[in-house]
Amino acid sequence: MHLVNDRRCLGGDTAFRPAESQNLYWLLELLKDDDDSSVLLRAEIHRELGRFSDAEGELDRDLKEGAKAEQLMRTAQSGNVLPFQFATGGPLYDYAYAWEMRRSKPEKAPQLFDELDPPIFSITNRNWWVKVLGMLSHNWALMEGGGNGSVDVYFFQDTAHGDRPKVVDSLKFASAVDAMSAIRLNGFVELSRNPGPWVGAEPRGYILDGRVSGSRIYSEGGYWLKDSTDG
Repeated sequence: MHLVNDRRCLGGDTAFRPAESQNLYWLLELLKDDDDSSVLLRAEIHRELGRFSDAEGELDRDLKEGAKAEQLMRTAQSGNVLPFQFATGGPLYDYAYAWEMRRSKPEKAPQLFDELDPPIFSITNRNWWVKVLGMLSHNWALMEGGGNGSVDVYFFQDTAHGDRPKVVDSLKFASAVDAMSAIRLNGFVELSRNPGPWVGAEPRGYILDGRVSGSRIYSEGGYWLKDSTDG
């Protein structure tokens, strides 16, 4: 496999020959274990064969080698079949943190807390976006898919220790592309790809809906920048 990939990288002939493809399919049949090394290699074989959804499916589990898993996932999602070298040094921290955030799951309230007051506001996504206002001050956002491809963006402020995180405002967009373009325009960055001293300050706990009593600075307060193409 290494020799074939050397040829693909250096010789300009990126396609697999029939026998090379067959060898990879046979290798997949041999990789039955679920240790990290086997899973990562299966994902890489699927990716190089152009079976991107199978590669992503292999990686949809908790893996100790998160930095490698994140790089493989991003490469599969980009539709790239060519071999690449894993990053080393400082970038490993960013990839490992991105993987941790990718695998982060919303808190599931135990039955004991079914009657929490205010009730739990359910947001299934935990891919946080952050806007750094100052060294110790941030705004946060989560995206949640709606009907017909629409996306709701929910906004949070920093949460005091011991308090429940509170949705303070929200905006609706026609698509995820529109939502990401808009929040980037307004200074938000994806936490998983931009770790910094604000890591660990993201809201945690059972979310409540505080929009009725909040200031709603983005939807009503005039602090939301719109692209020139917006209405």
